[in-house]
Amino acid sequence: MSDRPAPDFSRPLEAMRASHECLLAGLDELEDLVSRLSLEGADAQARKTAAAVMARFDGKEAMHEPDEDVDLFPLLHESAVRLGRGELLTALRELELEHAVMRDVYAPLREQLAALAEGRSARLDVERVARFAWLCRRHIGTEASVILPFAGEALDEAARQRLGEQMAKRRRTA
Repeated sequence: MSDRPAPDFSRPLEAMRASHECLLAGLDELEDLVSRLSLEGADAQARKTAAAVMARFDGKEAMHEPDEDVDLFPLLHESAVRLGRGELLTALRELELEHAVMRDVYAPLREQLAALAEGRSARLDVERVARFAWLCRRHIGTEASVILPFAGEALDEAARQRLGEQMAKRRRTA
């Protein structure tokens, strides 16, 4: 895991981009772990990496989803309706549904990561890892190319401030 500085929630859209970068790095670690297991087995480094991957996806980065579903997406939904941007309403709904799918794919993968980290198993389901990584990358790509640019246009400074405050509050209470 990186030693990047804490996000600046006074700039919530940039904080979301930084979270995307962290999540993408976690996917890289996860895929590297699959390769490591096939070459080196479940050695100490593999167990340590499994724990780090879980910490990344279960820790502060897990708050990224409610940042979107609870705070950002409703704001953007309102703006998309007001501006007559039906394609954004569709994209927002698809992203919300994808969150549920990604959670469903991650849950058994997390169990495998925990077993690996604890030395109880030396196995990761390669197909599940690939599916999870593909889903996440596609999802993040849509957010980066469609949602965050729209948020940059549609949200005024007051809305951004409220969004940042909610994001910061979520992390203080976690």
